[in-house]
Amino acid sequence: MKKILCMGDVALDVIAQLKEQINYGNDTASKISTHPGGQAANVATWITRTNNQAHLVARVGNDPVGFALISDLDKYGVQHKGLMNSGRPSGVVVILVDSNGERTMFPDNGANADLEVSDLPSLDDID
Repeated sequence: MKKILCMGDVALDVIAQLKEQINYGNDTASKISTHPGGQAANVATWITRTNNQAHLVARVGNDPVGFALISDLDKYGVQHKGLMNSGRPSGVVVILVDSNGERTMFPDNGANADLEVSDLPSLDDID
């Protein structure tokens, strides 16, 4: 089993799948869903599904979103330490998906902006 280090974003994805063209200034029918996301978190979760070990270096806020994101990482066995080391709220990305499947993203980096190179752990035990 390899131990792989991932460093980067963890976020809550809020996906709005539009059922019709945007009706600016009025309601637009859509289906809304939320999912744990962020590039580094997605990769780390995938690594654990390949029977390898993932260690994630990232930041989330000390808020309900942060707790939910950490819970999801724990569910998949992603190792992490010190994720809640930020005074900012957790990162959130609102994703609009139009009827053609085209995505437009509105990211709020939140705590992800506090991630520093100095957060990297020793790489001695990383494959």
